[in-house]
Amino acid sequence: MPAEQHAEAPAEKTQRVHATTVGVFSIAREWSAGDAVARGDVLGGIQSLGHVAEISAPADGEIREVLVTGGAPVEYGQALFVIALR
Repeated sequence: MPAEQHAEAPAEKTQRVHATTVGVFSIAREWSAGDAVARGDVLGGIQSLGHVAEISAPADGEIREVLVTGGAPVEYGQALFVIALR
């Protein structure tokens, strides 16, 4: 008797966008799950010691999760966004 085969959708490829420094995260605009982004789009910035380090999308895709709100303190390497890759 053959085993049942389950048709599973291929796993979606995602990439997390991480903080490049310690500081206070400021969001470029109100991002929501489902928003399209292109490689290089500025997602926000991290203010630290009077300098703002821009955080940009590493690839074309769609925002799946926004993990940090504007004004929140962030640590180096902390995940800020999850992007579904196209």
